[in-house]
Amino acid sequence: MDSARARKLLVWAAALVAAVIGASLPALYFYQGLSSERSASAATAHALGVSITRLISRSPEIWRFQESLLLEVFASGAQLSDQPQREEAIRILGPDDSLILATSDIPAEPRISRRVPLSDSGLIVGSLEHVVSLKPLLKRTLLVALAGMLLAALVYGVLRSLPLRAVNSALAELQSEVRRAEAALAEKAAVEQELRENEAALLKQARYERLLEALASASNAARTPDDAMSSCLRLICEFTGWSIGHAALVDLDAEFAHTRVNFWHRPAGDAYDNFIEKNNRHRHDIANGRFVGKVLRTCAPVWLAELTGKHGSTRAADFAMIGVHAGMAFPIVRGHQPIGFFEFYSERALDPDPEVTALVERASAYVGGVADRVEAAEQIRRLNTDLERRVAERTEQSERASALLNARGRDAELLGEMTGVLQIAENLEEAGMLVARYLPVALQGTERGSLYLMRASRDNLERLSSWGDTDGAASFPPVHCWGMRRGQPHGSQDGEVPLTCKHIQEDARGGTLCLPLVAQGESLGMLQIGYQDAGDPERRKDRISSAKQVAEQLSLALANVRLRDSLREQSIRDTLTGLHNRRYLEESLNRELARCARDKQPLALFMVDVDHFKRYNDSHGHDAGDAVLRELGRELRESARVSDIVCRYGGEEFTVVLPNTDEEEASVWSERLLQKVRSMEVRLGSRALPAVTISMGLAVYPQHSTDVKELLSAADTALYEAKHAGRDRVKVVNFPAVDASSLKAAFA
Repeated sequence: MDSARARKLLVWAAALVAAVIGASLPALYFYQGLSSERSASAATAHALGVSITRLISRSPEIWRFQESLLLEVFASGAQLSDQPQREEAIRILGPDDSLILATSDIPAEPRISRRVPLSDSGLIVGSLEHVVSLKPLLKRTLLVALAGMLLAALVYGVLRSLPLRAVNSALAELQSEVRRAEAALAEKAAVEQELRENEAALLKQARYERLLEALASASNAARTPDDAMSSCLRLICEFTGWSIGHAALVDLDAEFAHTRVNFWHRPAGDAYDNFIEKNNRHRHDIANGRFVGKVLRTCAPVWLAELTGKHGSTRAADFAMIGVHAGMAFPIVRGHQPIGFFEFYSERALDPDPEVTALVERASAYVGGVADRVEAAEQIRRLNTDLERRVAERTEQSERASALLNARGRDAELLGEMTGVLQIAENLEEAGMLVARYLPVALQGTERGSLYLMRASRDNLERLSSWGDTDGAASFPPVHCWGMRRGQPHGSQDGEVPLTCKHIQEDARGGTLCLPLVAQGESLGMLQIGYQDAGDPERRKDRISSAKQVAEQLSLALANVRLRDSLREQSIRDTLTGLHNRRYLEESLNRELARCARDKQPLALFMVDVDHFKRYNDSHGHDAGDAVLRELGRELRESARVSDIVCRYGGEEFTVVLPNTDEEEASVWSERLLQKVRSMEVRLGSRALPAVTISMGLAVYPQHSTDVKELLSAADTALYEAKHAGRDRVKVVNFPAVDASSLKAAFA
């Protein structure tokens, strides 16, 4: 606000104050005078009424002599007023308001009056009215108003002549506060927006996982591939909002493919019915088709943003008729060969979406699994028929086949049970334990086995779990395994020229089978199983087939567990520093305090803050500030023990929890950390950044408090004491220690 505007506001304020003062004085005077006149009139009328009532009671005949009545009134000592300038009159009226007696003429308006009844032996015989003029009061009020105007003019002059320097200073300070408040609100809005985005991402991921579970459940419950495709079409279209879904199983040796399933029909009307009828008769050209044919030839998804364009589908006119523009087709793969396709259409143009592609690929894998299941069931039916026809001749073979089928059913049941249990595993370690318990039973004839997972660096496979006499290395690079290099199951005795993987011991008994674990196009690890009867081709073939099914289901289950672990880790980690976040601190601190109370051990809690961090950001840029925070996070992580908790509390503030550490040990640790931070080298690209220092506040459980919130507040108070004391130091909270009974209760 500029000086001219401030002066104008000051003038208006002075005028307003002067006007209030000038108007309030006469108003208050008039109100007080009017109240006084009303009270005096009421008192006078009451006194005269009592006197006259007594006279009437003593001498009723006095009504016949008005002058005598007036003399009697005056003789009784009643006075009209002790103010000579007052204009008033007394009137005595009869029961019908007829005038009996008046001391003078009625004063002119404005006036006030007060009337009291006159009684004789309890009967109203008349009334007495006291009338007072308000003109003298108005004249006096006018004089007071003139005085008020003079006082208002004086106040106006004084207020207007005040200097504007104080006003300008106050306005500048107010503007500074407003800017700081706006900056704080903007920061709060940014944080809230980030929280909303994170929440939306988590909700979307949860919805995605629920859909994956629904697809798996529907596929497991499906009896035929058509049933599985129908269920998957419905779930995918409901999730994506696509208008139409088709699916088909094809024979790649044939020239054309025909639609097998139409399910999701968002549009309605004759045009759509005609399209469905045409689509059911349409032959998808496998060799030359630009849409479905391309999917089957390349075994890869195809997205067409505009079906009716130059490079669209051959059915462009049909698509234009029902109002769909975009098309997506995905192969249904069993093993590595396409056996069919999913075909979707949308009313709006769409870009390729990796998440949706992964989703449909998962559904395709489920349908392929159902096809495998149906094929296995058909194979079982054929075997049973053949066995029944030749039971008389080959009783022994029939019993053997029956035992084999029973084993397969049991293995399938165990596999389904294992898949269901893995879906609810808490982490990869628990999943590995479950695999080590189920697979020796599900894969009969396997004496040993190991489950390996790929490290995040993609340079090594590490053993997660094993059973039996393990004959493989604990960890090894992927190139040491022929199965990982070839991307398919590999047996040590397969082929005419056996190739043994480097990670298998040379004196390993029997045969070994390595099965890569792949989900959504990503290599997760490898399943290695060993068996003794390697020379039996039939048993080995059956074992390999069962192991492949196990590997496929295991891949999907491990991918889900790894995804849940990743989401859980993201929710408790700070992305900039790699430290735990405030949410993890709130969850862990209560647990650590309870453990220290149970073990009767102290706990030290530090609040750490980077000194002059805002000035550092303003001088060197936010990238430099982020580099400082990353380097400080690394120093904190390296200085702490494995059992300690290091969190980013918010902004440039950190929290360090040292269980089983008293005040003396914590002080020594903090001094070492202060020295490390002073000598810490921070670089931004090739540029060396100036050194920073930190301030630390220390509170100890149970010496300073036994409550989590109070302990955090105490450490925060000590942090501010360290800053006020000059920064680059540690301060212990200056709270009185709790009494002996509280300490005893904390360690009880």
